[in-house]
Amino acid sequence: MKRWRLLVLAAALVVGLGTAVVETRLIFAQRGQIRELTRQFADTTQQLAVLRHQRDGTARDLALAEQQLSRLPPIAVAIRGPATGARELGTDTWAARTRQLRALVADNSSQVVPEIQLLTDEDWMRVAQHAAFETDAQRRAALATLRTAAKEKFITRLSAAAQKWTLAEGLDKAPANVAELASRFEPPVDPAILQRYEIVPARPSSRAGWQVREIAAIDEDYDNRYSVEATGSYGSSGRGPLTWNADYSSRVQRAYRAYATANPGVGATGIAQIVPYIDPPLPAPVIDKLLRAERERKP
Repeated sequence: MKRWRLLVLAAALVVGLGTAVVETRLIFAQRGQIRELTRQFADTTQQLAVLRHQRDGTARDLALAEQQLSRLPPIAVAIRGPATGARELGTDTWAARTRQLRALVADNSSQVVPEIQLLTDEDWMRVAQHAAFETDAQRRAALATLRTAAKEKFITRLSAAAQKWTLAEGLDKAPANVAELASRFEPPVDPAILQRYEIVPARPSSRAGWQVREIAAIDEDYDNRYSVEATGSYGSSGRGPLTWNADYSSRVQRAYRAYATANPGVGATGIAQIVPYIDPPLPAPVIDKLLRAERERKP
């Protein structure tokens, strides 16, 4: 074979090998891009699911808020006239009741939650308008209503922080503690408020992996318990000792089932009927609270 033909064959072989190497590199690069695009698609799909859930929860929350706002009375405003000077519509009474409420809080500092710092003057007036201060029960109820108003202010901010965490970390990755959510608050939140909440597993019926929940009540008889899911959805439970002690609740539920087994076809109409079936028995003070709460709920 002539020399020039050998050179041509050698050159062709070199070109072929070079092309194969380039193609191999392109294939590996494309596979890497496909893996990255697949991961991005999965992340985007997850974020879309969170946003859809957030949208649905927001719609429900807005509807509930509109119902609640429609039941709230208007804030009294000052009416000024050139001849009569300042004339306040109902604010004398409201101001007096608000002063009473603030005095009650000052005298019962142990009954106050740090979320109270989030309340505006209008919030205080709204609570004070319907508060009564004559009896111990009325004063406890007034303090509980104020705590609820304060907690609702914080819960909306906690909901936004949970949503930010979930969008960044995914639904299944829970914060180690509530303090890890601190950086998600805008503006920053008082650490004393965060210390009143804990990270716990979500409800079995929820698709979220975790939720934030109040740790303890100030007054179990009057306080409701708030929780916020990883998706940002939030709500509160009823008040009473069963709300704050899951063991109490499960024991009462078992007692109702035991009563139904012992009395076929006859449903229990109240706590008093199932007390003998509670095992182990509830403490007497807890039973008294349950019976009192049941009486108060009846018309």
